[in-house]
Amino acid sequence: NNTLSGNIAFKNGQVGIWLSWSDNNTILKNTVNDNGNSGIYLGHSDYNTILGNNAKGNFIGMWIWECHTIDITGNNVNGSYIGIGYEGCENSTNSGNNVNGNDYGMWVTECYNNNFTGNNVNGNDYGIYLDDQCDYNTITENVLYNNTLGIFIDSSSDSNSIYENFFLENGKHAIDDGTDNTWNSTSIGNYWDNWTSPDVSPNDGIVDDPYTYIGGSAGSIDYLPIAEDGAPVIVINSPDPGDVFGATAPSFDVNITDVYLVSMWYTLDGGLHNYTFTENGKIDQSAWSQLPEGSVTITFYAKDILGNEAFESVIVTKSIIEPGMIITIIVVSIVSGVALIGVGYIYFKKRKIAIRKSE
Repeated sequence: NNTLSGNIAFKNGQVGIWLSWSDNNTILKNTVNDNGNSGIYLGHSDYNTILGNNAKGNFIGMWIWECHTIDITGNNVNGSYIGIGYEGCENSTNSGNNVNGNDYGMWVTECYNNNFTGNNVNGNDYGIYLDDQCDYNTITENVLYNNTLGIFIDSSSDSNSIYENFFLENGKHAIDDGTDNTWNSTSIGNYWDNWTSPDVSPNDGIVDDPYTYIGGSAGSIDYLPIAEDGAPVIVINSPDPGDVFGATAPSFDVNITDVYLVSMWYTLDGGLHNYTFTENGKIDQSAWSQLPEGSVTITFYAKDILGNEAFESVIVTKSIIEPGMIITIIVVSIVSGVALIGVGYIYFKKRKIAIRKSE
């Protein structure tokens, strides 16, 4: 029940942070670099969370030995011989980690019933390596990019499920020497950048023909490979072109459609400054306030997990003299020593702005 947070552990002879026979702890937002053995080590320790840490230049970034129910989430693990290593572990989750530039991105041996989900595994010699006796593990929604080999499964590793992963620009995408490993679920397989079409009969997001280029003695096949669906589709519901806004930043309503959408953002200055968003809302007030009066181009962007990017723009007007404002002008003149005061009005007709919200 301890929390280790915000520590810097570097250039230690063996280990930066070490937990042994310790349960229900959280290792949070630490920096563990250039340690001789492991940046973070857990041994015989259960129900622990490793969250948001940075581990770089260690022999092993994170080493998890004989543990169960470990949650490793949102860490950056780079430049090590082994990025994240597991031995004798079960019922653990590895998700949302960036594992880049290691010899072995994730090295797993004698592990059962673990989930490897939503990780970015990039630029390693081996992306995910299932060594001896790794059974009943699930590998899904990972991006395996620019690795020498994306996934390797040893001959003694059986009954693992690999689906809805994205294999991009690897030297070789996958090798399976095991038994009864499945490379698709009942509804979807994996995305292979060398097998993205045709998707005609039926047009259902699945390539019409199975993927048969998984290497290894198992002769594995992905029967439901994911088809390329193109860039995201962006529809701007509001603001409308030509709408006029004053000092208060406008709201926006956009519909963005893509099965594998990963990020959305907008810019007001041609991309010099970008503002991310996850739902419809209001333009950043500080950014809007810094804009001069006149035409403003709001450009919305969206990107999917495959790197496809789309954008749509709308041009509105910023005018500090807001529509509907009445300005009073007082004119004073002197005629024959008598002051004459006249009052005039300038009225700016207010334009009706219809804001349509999507269902």
